[in-house]
Amino acid sequence: MYADYAYYSGTYCGESGDSTLISSYLRRASEDIDFATRGQIVLADLADEQITMIKNACCAQAESYLQAGGTDEGSGNVSLGKFSISGESKSAGGYLCKRAEGLLRPAGLLNRGVCVLPTRNLDQLNSCNYGAKR
Repeated sequence: MYADYAYYSGTYCGESGDSTLISSYLRRASEDIDFATRGQIVLADLADEQITMIKNACCAQAESYLQAGGTDEGSGNVSLGKFSISGESKSAGGYLCKRAEGLLRPAGLLNRGVCVLPTRNLDQLNSCNYGAKR
């Protein structure tokens, strides 16, 4: 779990509510962040600023559940005759609210690019003779 109730209420200063309910939302928000980031977060490898962004994103997601009255993953679409309205669409990577997504993106945690393992370096790539004429 990326953030606990003490962080949510003391540091993040999120919307108040039942501590047990908010703690369960924080657990669910952590799962959603793991899903959206493909489980690639290793806190020991991150800078303090990135860890703070993750904690705040977790709190933002939990707060959005609190405001919405639950963790329903439906689209929030409502229709009545010819009139229809759509709620916030879910992101392709998971079910993050816009605020949580906005906190994770600058931390470099929602990059959809190719993953390169840290054990490979540019010297190894250059030694493969990529782009050499045949």
